[in-house]
Amino acid sequence: MTYISANGTVHAGQQQQRPIYRTHPILCGVLVAICFQNWLVGHPLSNGRIPAAKTRAEDHWNLLAKDDTLLRRLAEYLEGKENPDNQMKEDYKLRSREMKIMFDLVDFGGLDGHRYESGDFADMETFRGTRCSSTRSAVTAYFCGADVALNRNAALKANIKNNNYGVDSFREYVTCRHEEGTKTGNFTRSVFRLGIGCQEQLAGYSHAFNIIAQPDGSYLWLQSYISQYSLQQWMAQKQLLDGNRPRGKLSYDQLLAKLDTLDRIMSIDGWTDQANADYLDLFFVDKTEEAVKNGKHPIIWKDTHRLDFFTWDEACEYSLPQEEEEEEETQQSPRSDPATFVTNVMQKHLSKALKKV
Repeated sequence: MTYISANGTVHAGQQQQRPIYRTHPILCGVLVAICFQNWLVGHPLSNGRIPAAKTRAEDHWNLLAKDDTLLRRLAEYLEGKENPDNQMKEDYKLRSREMKIMFDLVDFGGLDGHRYESGDFADMETFRGTRCSSTRSAVTAYFCGADVALNRNAALKANIKNNNYGVDSFREYVTCRHEEGTKTGNFTRSVFRLGIGCQEQLAGYSHAFNIIAQPDGSYLWLQSYISQYSLQQWMAQKQLLDGNRPRGKLSYDQLLAKLDTLDRIMSIDGWTDQANADYLDLFFVDKTEEAVKNGKHPIIWKDTHRLDFFTWDEACEYSLPQEEEEEEETQQSPRSDPATFVTNVMQKHLSKALKKV
């Protein structure tokens, strides 16, 4: 191909690409700064570090909302740590290839979903990352560290940390934790990993997110949505009909209302205006509007599109800065550890179910 360069010279052959440092100088500067920071002080997750450990509980929101590079850096570290045992490597690779074939042209996030999407990093939302599972992994790593963020990897097989199932069991667990905190004056700083899905994996309704229980009894609902918004954009959204509060900051009662909405959307028999409003309220995506933009309206909804399974687990209780934690320990009464507490709640839940039979 013949082309003419900016100075008027005629060239034969393929047009040469301008170097990236000329096309995206600011982006290159940011990447160089990240590399220098990693070299100078080490990666935020290296050597067992937990990024949230030096930050006060009330400051996490602003830190996550303002740092455009942190989550991608954390997710890339997790992706690099995916190293199954030798006997599992071939099976792991095979399953990864099968998933890539299944998703075909979709920007595949890896078997465990840690990998953010690629694309034009001149677009800030793409640079921040929008894949929901990657954001869930990165947020978990921020609050709990890499070991916890990786403990549900498919490569672990028998050693994988199990999920809990159902909105009811999650509601009961949160309620028990909150009531315990109300009595003692000390609320557990729980980091929850949650997922909701349907039988048809490519239907476009499944989602992954975090809920963070704060020491003041409030909650953070942290999420992104692939090709729609990053965590930072989500955190900038305001609930105009509720005192202009951030959508991702919830009281206990507001969280329970969200769980009721989850129950409702998991029992639909068609994509109605109410279903669309509930999905928008929960995950900040207008599916009807999306279908109109893509020329696929009205939405063709099937029973296999119904969000019919909900998973959750308590990843960890996140740390406070040392001096804050020491002060809290002197004030609080003894309480059960998370594993024992989960067992007791699940047994109670099972007992209730058996009585109804």
